[in-house]
Amino acid sequence: SCCYSYSFHFTDMFLQLLFEVTRKAVGGLPMATKRGRLPFLSGYTRAFSSPSQDRLQIGHKNEIRQRSGVTNELWKARTELMKEFVGEFKGEYTVRNKSMRDSYVEAILPFSQDAVLQEEYLTYTGTVRVGKILEDLDALAGTIAYKHCEDFDPSSPPLTIVTASVDRITLIQPMHNDKDPIDGNRHLKPSIQRDYRMHGCVTSVGRSSMKIDIVVDTPTIAEDDSPNSYKDGYSKILEATFEMVARDPRTHKAAPINQLVAETDEEREKMRFAKFERDLRRKQRLAKRDNLPPSSEERLVLHDLYLSTNGFTQHPNDKKAIWMDETEKQSLRMCHPIERNIHNSIFGGYLMREAFELAWMTADILMEEHPIFLSVDDISFKYPVEIGSILQLSSVITYTGGESSRAMQVAVGAEIINPNTGETKLTNTFNFTFASPSKTVTVLPRTYAEGMKYLEGRRLFQNTENFCKEHCPQLVKYYEKEEVLKE
Repeated sequence: SCCYSYSFHFTDMFLQLLFEVTRKAVGGLPMATKRGRLPFLSGYTRAFSSPSQDRLQIGHKNEIRQRSGVTNELWKARTELMKEFVGEFKGEYTVRNKSMRDSYVEAILPFSQDAVLQEEYLTYTGTVRVGKILEDLDALAGTIAYKHCEDFDPSSPPLTIVTASVDRITLIQPMHNDKDPIDGNRHLKPSIQRDYRMHGCVTSVGRSSMKIDIVVDTPTIAEDDSPNSYKDGYSKILEATFEMVARDPRTHKAAPINQLVAETDEEREKMRFAKFERDLRRKQRLAKRDNLPPSSEERLVLHDLYLSTNGFTQHPNDKKAIWMDETEKQSLRMCHPIERNIHNSIFGGYLMREAFELAWMTADILMEEHPIFLSVDDISFKYPVEIGSILQLSSVITYTGGESSRAMQVAVGAEIINPNTGETKLTNTFNFTFASPSKTVTVLPRTYAEGMKYLEGRRLFQNTENFCKEHCPQLVKYYEKEEVLKE
């Protein structure tokens, strides 16, 4: 059955591409043929440790599921918190004060005990599919948000909560036994042999928005000597920050949500820092290429590139250099109902997973070796992706760190194509940072538009590098200028 499953997956992708080519050729929707996908049999159970701390223990049963195990169970938990929107509600939503522990949720991925679960998250290189983890993180953030917004009043209307943005997702420390060819330390590759815990809560709120911090950690073992090890026997390996917003389903306008009250000095510090980060992120978004012209320093950077490439017409004396447009890759997906969320549009976590995997392959092709994922930076969800749309993902490497830095910035644009009208609309731009285990490369623009992409990638690259210097110094080696392996 495994062979059949892979065969159906390949056929499905081929038919989606054929569908889009035919649509453009005939100027409309081609006649559809019925096709199916073999169901994947599995399921999950849930156990709660306490009313304020939800623990999702992942284990398999025989039932058909559509999403990953964690996401499925998080959606089930979220459904219990939601109210059915039927008819008129007599009451109004009541704003209450809540603590961080009121929204706390954690989920467990016991890979060491569950071979079937391993198979679901396994890459062909024997590590964990980071894209699946990103998908689960989005589902976890949504469940945390619904838990915070619960007002315990059955007469008040339900709220619609959506992901507004992903501020940052960053790996913190090595998790794999592969050795770095430069310094001999472990690479940042998640091991499929270890268990993982994902947990988080709301750390800051506005009138209708909330900031959610999530940590992924793993039980500490003897070789873990990182300063990120906890007293409770866990080592932090990933941090994520989401911003969720609440909408009134009747008016589709921003809805007021429960406020947050700190119970300890540590929580007060978290709230203060969360507010500082939210304000900083808003300033950084204003610095995007569409809002902020190049600075005097950035204009000099572009001018130097212009001179070194003879007016963007030839490579400099560097056999490792490549034009930006030569790194572009693209994929098409039909948005089927199986990928929908509880609001009947395409699940944001699915979009993140698809974008990540295209970005990873783009970096892999350029480097000719498996890239190391370092971070996701600043994803904004502009428009919902409706069922029946054609999803077009386009990736490009926008910036590399220079002659001896192994890190690079990859941007993925997500556009939806209306198959009836051919109208195209940009819904998301995803930004990923990867590193090569041992090689370096230089990516060069050769148009003004590519030059602006280059500068935006450079800004994101520098922001991520500065974040790593403060929060995860073990990653800095991938950004800094250092001696690399000679070819």
